Amino acid sequence: MSLVAKNIEISFSRGKSTLILHKAISIQVNDKDICLLAGANGVGKSLLLKTLIGINPLLNGEILIDGEKYTNNETQPGLISYLSAASPSVELMSVLEVVLSAQRNQSWFGKETELIIQKAKSELNFCGVKHLSEASFVKLSDGEKQKVMLARSLFQNTKYVLLDEPTAFLDYPSKVEFWELIRKRSEMNNQGFLVCSHDLHVALPRVDRMYLLRKDGMEEYPNPRDFNPNEWDGQ
Repeated sequence: MSLVAKNIEISFSRGKSTLILHKAISIQVNDKDICLLAGANGVGKSLLLKTLIGINPLLNGEILIDGEKYTNNETQPGLISYLSAASPSVELMSVLEVVLSAQRNQSWFGKETELIIQKAKSELNFCGVKHLSEASFVKLSDGEKQKVMLARSLFQNTKYVLLDEPTAFLDYPSKVEFWELIRKRSEMNNQGFLVCSHDLHVALPRVDRMYLLRKDGMEEYPNPRDFNPNEWDGQ
């Protein structure tokens, strides 16, 4: 079982024009896989993630989940969740409310609501920030916000999770803890993770596969230990 992108184009809009950044990009994330997406700034990593989730339009190629075409509509819930590199700007929301906002069909009354709340708190606990449940989200540090948004992504309980620079604002011990968390989660729930990160020295020993997006296309490293970041030219 896997999330597969076949020969997709990555594009962006500039005025009324659509510019193609990459053609024929292919990538695969299997159940229980943790895949690293690396590359220089501006090469299109975030656009790739947004294309996979459906935020950015797919012009050519196809995206398949477990062999079936993925179109990111209401008939395909619970398949992919996405964590943006930028935390949302939300006012007057507690940490718990931010996590609960990921619930597609919110039921605010009855026993079901309590079960949903407990699940949200469980994810906050898993990410080490349950003690902040009632705190105002906007008053958190950048690192705390990242952990809350990770909890929000996990709360959706999707088959595949796409994370864009989730460790950018974390100190070194927290970066290591993050990778250990998603390893534990992938094995517990058979989830596949695709993580965009610049923290190569931390990530490489802890991932199953690496994709390096360059200006001229994608390189795959089935064994991430074959890639030496010290020898990378940054292109």
